[in-house]
Amino acid sequence: METIFCPKCGQDYVLDSYQEGAQVECAKCGHSFSLKKGAQKSPAPSTKAAKPKKTKTDEWGYSQPVLCNLFNAFGILGAVGAALILWGVFANGGKGGDDAILPFILCLSDCLVCFAASKVIAYIAEIRHHSVKQSEMQKEMLELLRKR
Repeated sequence: METIFCPKCGQDYVLDSYQEGAQVECAKCGHSFSLKKGAQKSPAPSTKAAKPKKTKTDEWGYSQPVLCNLFNAFGILGAVGAALILWGVFANGGKGGDDAILPFILCLSDCLVCFAASKVIAYIAEIRHHSVKQSEMQKEMLELLRKR
């Protein structure tokens, strides 16, 4: 018995001696080819370019939690709200500025708290992710050492 591969997609097949020379159709891609000993002993090279990942990840596979993006969005809304309050005060020639101080401070503090919460959540998630990955790597190393 010998393993051969489809020349188009790389699907592997086991070739028995009595099957040599038979014409087959690949179950995966539909390509027709004949089973010959010594033909295509390795998978076909991939013709498709690898698709880039849509999320940013580091070398450990960590990507920022979605919750961080939500807090960032609320932080941006708080900053926009504070800017609109300031614009309203200056557009009125400074009239009503005393009434706008509290809403301005609330919007600005909302902005800062949301951005800070986003950073804290991302930091905690990254530490947890890396510690889990590190413990997985340590387990793999111990298994390799045990096999020796």
